[in-house]
Amino acid sequence: MTNNPLHMSHFRFTQSAAFLACAFVLVACNHFNPDNGPIRLNQVGFAPDQEKTATIVISNLQSPISNPQILKSSNCYILNIAGDTVWRGEASGTMLNPVSGKPCQIVDFSDLTAPGEYTLYVENSEISNLKFQISNRPYRELTRQALRAYYHQRASMATEEPYAEGYARPAGHPDDHVIVHASAATDERPAGTVISSPGGWYDAGDYNKYIVNSGFTMGVWLMAYEFNKAYYDTLYLNIPESIVNRKSSNRQSPDMLSEAMYNLRWMMTMQDLDGGVYHKLTEPAFEGFIRPDQCQKPRYVVMKTTAATLDFAATMALAARVYAPYDADFAAQAKEAAEKAYSWAVDHPEVYYDQPKMNAQFASTSCPHGAKNEEMKQCGEVEITTGAYDDFDVNDEFYWAEVELYLLTGDEQYKANVKDHAGAIANTLAKDGKYYLPATWGNVAELAYLELLLQGKTDADALLTYLAPYLDDSPFSVRRTATANRISSGAVTRRAAVGAAWNVSLPIA
Repeated sequence: MTNNPLHMSHFRFTQSAAFLACAFVLVACNHFNPDNGPIRLNQVGFAPDQEKTATIVISNLQSPISNPQILKSSNCYILNIAGDTVWRGEASGTMLNPVSGKPCQIVDFSDLTAPGEYTLYVENSEISNLKFQISNRPYRELTRQALRAYYHQRASMATEEPYAEGYARPAGHPDDHVIVHASAATDERPAGTVISSPGGWYDAGDYNKYIVNSGFTMGVWLMAYEFNKAYYDTLYLNIPESIVNRKSSNRQSPDMLSEAMYNLRWMMTMQDLDGGVYHKLTEPAFEGFIRPDQCQKPRYVVMKTTAATLDFAATMALAARVYAPYDADFAAQAKEAAEKAYSWAVDHPEVYYDQPKMNAQFASTSCPHGAKNEEMKQCGEVEITTGAYDDFDVNDEFYWAEVELYLLTGDEQYKANVKDHAGAIANTLAKDGKYYLPATWGNVAELAYLELLLQGKTDADALLTYLAPYLDDSPFSVRRTATANRISSGAVTRRAAVGAAWNVSLPIA
């Protein structure tokens, strides 16, 4: 690993991006230490050149400790599978974990690099030992299971063996009879119009399908693939045969792209005829804690919004680039859909999803006089109370969409618009005393920053030049605490500087 910021950013992104939306599966991957003993370490394993630490919870001490640093450090040693001692060392001084309040010591055995299975012991102690492993690809099965989790989230189809791997279920929500809500009505599709919008992934906590967080997930997913093709091309997910159209290409798409296509094709159905994109496909209120096939509530597409339309535009522009070698027909469709969506957003730059306001305006206003409840549902006049995913600042969505469209088309107008919205983002953050926010579904600017940096469309040397004063003024140090490595307070300044640099100062090539 070099100190080149381009390489470092690439490393940070590629190591974490695939897991960003899938972290919930981590708890299923510990086959060495099923209990929660006093020694805590990486449950999955370590790569040879990775930092390796363990935390010892000192349970026989009372907290708070008046001066924890004076307590004696533990001596530790590690045995290999043959029983040979391969490492000896001393833990840190005892410190209080600020979250749990428990006294802890940190063991750093990063200089142990040989692949194998090992056991960590605390010398002259009743603390139970703990097994761990070092391997060249310790996270491959974790990655496979994390991505496979999305197969189980598929709407409109049954999950079946051998693909379900023990979690088969019947199909639910065919979504072939979706009602256009009054908030989404147009002359071409008036309220009550029935459209078909099958497929896609269920949301994290309910059976609805939302464009804004779906777009963010697709951005992370496809960028992770784009910068790790060699790794993901050989990752077998055990999902049904590819749904990518190979008639337009002689290449078989990798499983990761096949799974993503199931969601992308649903997203395409959410674009209205005029280019705008419905905010979500939803039932009026959340279903109970029941299986998908037991759900009976009607489903609606609700209100076209600027945020949803721009997230869609960015996603489809990125997908057009990524899928071009595998499905040229889809890539062409995605490009056309992205450009059409962006044009709609330019014409409708401030259409925000405000669910209470929408319900006040559209619930039960245009159904036939005297209509019963069931008739009101069918004509699209019904209150919506499911997840709002509202966003009242779309500069970051414009920015991401313009970056992806610029990378796809090379159009100089998109490039000019990128610079305008980068400045708007920086100005807004500066007013709030901030210069950087981490990526979420409601803040997609970082996806654009990463794309520009990793695609070589901004200068890593310029980034270093911009950051130099901040680095010089704030000495960089790493200190060991009871929870992890912590960077000194100067890192806050540097992080802000990185955000400011990516927002404004770096030229776009």
